[in-house]
Amino acid sequence: MGPNPTANLVSVRREAAFIHAQQGLFALPEEAWKEGSSFPCFFVLPIINEISFGIEKDIVRQRIAERRRKLPNIQVNGTSLYYETHGSGVPIVFIHGHLSSHHMFEPQVEYFSKRAKVIVLDLRGYGNSGKLDVEVEDIVDTQCRDLKELLDKLNLPKVTLVGCSSGSLLVQKFAEAYPDSVNALVLVDSYFYGPCGPFGTKNGIWKLLEACSWISYYLPAEFFLRSLRVTYHRWVPAYSILRNELFHKRPTESVKQRMALLRTDFNSGLSRLRMPVLCVAGRQSEWFVNQMNKAVEWFACAQKAVIEDAIYPSHLCQPLEFNRILLNFLIDQQLFRLEQQHSG
Repeated sequence: MGPNPTANLVSVRREAAFIHAQQGLFALPEEAWKEGSSFPCFFVLPIINEISFGIEKDIVRQRIAERRRKLPNIQVNGTSLYYETHGSGVPIVFIHGHLSSHHMFEPQVEYFSKRAKVIVLDLRGYGNSGKLDVEVEDIVDTQCRDLKELLDKLNLPKVTLVGCSSGSLLVQKFAEAYPDSVNALVLVDSYFYGPCGPFGTKNGIWKLLEACSWISYYLPAEFFLRSLRVTYHRWVPAYSILRNELFHKRPTESVKQRMALLRTDFNSGLSRLRMPVLCVAGRQSEWFVNQMNKAVEWFACAQKAVIEDAIYPSHLCQPLEFNRILLNFLIDQQLFRLEQQHSG
């Protein structure tokens, strides 16, 4: 039997990761470079780009752009949405948060596509989807209608929605508008607030600080790389994916989205939602844990899970643990048959 080129590429990726770890930029788990390891390769892809491991960055970017052109976009609600579907079975839709894209759920796609039908997408104004060309006050409702039309075109009458950070706010609004389309909600590192803002105040100083923070959206990605490495040196999956997202910002549309989130009251309809809700947060993000504890009180049928040794985004800091929690939740809610764990 001849050499396996895929195995060789994996070995190269692990060697690159090991070299990078030796340079002290961050620590990789030992299993990342063991022979035969199942450690997901996409965690170290950004490392290869960063140290130019025998491949020119321009060539890599060109190949990625070519791949994206071949992947599906769909016309919905007057815009173009980028989406991917993987696997078969019970439908699970993952909704990314602010300043990110469908790549935020790469570990979940890899895991659940072997057990379920996984749908990821870029919301309007993000990633490879269309422009955020609506008024600020209409953005969240418009994105909900985008999602509903996408599900209709994919012939998915009822799904489980998993949202991270501001994506979890969107799935709550979607569930309020289209309750018959939702089996369950999973809210990851979510926050909950009304028109007074996340800290319950309309304080002018807070508003000024918020507006000043928008300037950072226009700064080059390289400006944030060092702080990102310092923050996530223990969580390679999170670092790798968040680093990639930095290089694909759409600043002006990000500011509009942030303004829309601040203007939307996400509290008013929570108690009316009757579907099962799972709230998840990382133990080391105290603020998110406090928000999660509040949410459990607001929803009619909610439970919570805290992931140890994790900050935002907890599903990337500890992807194996998050996947286990989500799988058990789906089984407990009888949305996922036990035998499906071994399918695919």
